[in-house]
Amino acid sequence: MRISDSDKHLQSIRKPETKKMETHRKRTYTALRFPYDEYAEALQAILARYAPTGIELENDSWVCWFDTKDWNEHKQNVIESVQALTGRPEIDVEEVMEQDWNAVWEASIEPVRISEHAIVAPTWVAVQPHAGQHVIVIDPKMSFGTGHHQTTRLCAGFLEKVVSPGCTVLDVGTGTGVLCILAVKLGATRALGLDIDPWAITNARENVARNNLNNAIDIQDNEITNITETFDVVVANINRNEIVRIMNMLVTRTNTDGALIISGILDEDEELIRDLLLREGLHDIESRSEDEWVSLLSWKR
Repeated sequence: MRISDSDKHLQSIRKPETKKMETHRKRTYTALRFPYDEYAEALQAILARYAPTGIELENDSWVCWFDTKDWNEHKQNVIESVQALTGRPEIDVEEVMEQDWNAVWEASIEPVRISEHAIVAPTWVAVQPHAGQHVIVIDPKMSFGTGHHQTTRLCAGFLEKVVSPGCTVLDVGTGTGVLCILAVKLGATRALGLDIDPWAITNARENVARNNLNNAIDIQDNEITNITETFDVVVANINRNEIVRIMNMLVTRTNTDGALIISGILDEDEELIRDLLLREGLHDIESRSEDEWVSLLSWKR
């Protein structure tokens, strides 16, 4: 079985996902379409700030998917930003009812190496690890947090560097729970994953159980503002605006001599986040990047 080291094939699977065997009120999504032209990369960078559900390449167009509730909140800012960049007076916007994309997803997703010693594989693909490798088995029900996105891989690489036997880890915006699972496989004795998306919570708990780590990992429908415990390693793979909002809490929940990993930011926002870390008294800031995405590792002394 081929293991992918790239994000290229994700272009065909970044649609929002319908949960299997579940009866629920269907969500509606807003699809923002724009040509794959000289503005494409800049538009993706702008749209990523507003936490879209996913971005995919469809024929010769990029399609950016928003939960309609989020679209209504950010609509004016998004439209103004796109028009200012491209000069186009009209934007192709379409409302789409939730569909069952599981068949497309399962046909497309492959095992992926997320760090030097870790592989994420879907449940329907058997992977035989080499000596020293960790295999994380998941049932991917959402586009991000599967290891196919750059930010997940950047976080995983830093986790391999900072997680030591017996440490504790907090993962803010845990998604599929992959980073919590990796942390424990690397030697952490406990990991707490936080998210506020009910689908993410359910999926993360399923993935934790699938990797037989229920005793070491706790997945909570909660925000960091409600957490009083401190941790040796704190990782936040979320969007820039949320990082700015909770930066002080992220630092506060990091133990002295602990590590804080920030990801989900674009290269153009690195200086802003780096300045915030310095203001909070963090030290030895290290940056890693993949494509336009950046992750920062810093230490609390």
